[in-house]
Amino acid sequence: LVAGDAAYAATARRVFLRMVVERDGEWTRRRAHRSEFLYADVAESQRAATLLAAFRDERLVLFDKDCWEPAHDWLVRAWPMFSMWRTQFSTKALELQSDLTQAAQRWHDRHKAADLWSDDPRLRDALAALMVSDSWLNARERAFLMASRGHRRIRLYAALAIAAVAAVIGLMAWEDRKSVV
Repeated sequence: LVAGDAAYAATARRVFLRMVVERDGEWTRRRAHRSEFLYADVAESQRAATLLAAFRDERLVLFDKDCWEPAHDWLVRAWPMFSMWRTQFSTKALELQSDLTQAAQRWHDRHKAADLWSDDPRLRDALAALMVSDSWLNARERAFLMASRGHRRIRLYAALAIAAVAAVIGLMAWEDRKSVV
């Protein structure tokens, strides 16, 4: 696939890194719902689907109950390419991806503002990933981050408006007190 289209190299990294998790210092496979492979870029979604189908046909990944996963933990632990991708991506980024995937799914299911990362310190790093041209974020995660950023801005503007009103009231009280004296 990479020989026909170099973009498949980045797609393969994105796809496989979604199907891993670190538990107790050990890398293991993780079931990733098919919706995790839907990207804002339709061409990327198509490449992911083609890649997953090709790896399924070669019995390297499994598809069951709307979820994809590596066929064996060996792929996660011993495949040199996978090890290189994990190192390049970093454990911190993989943890962020895992947390973000779960948070975006909760928000998608319930659509509650309380599920957004408006006050979460991870929002800054996640938004940085959003701005990268070769971003690993899928469509649901992008929507979640945009909603989180929007909710944060609304709260910030509301706080600024309250502070402005308080300042005006304070100035008016000060002027009234000054005119009485």
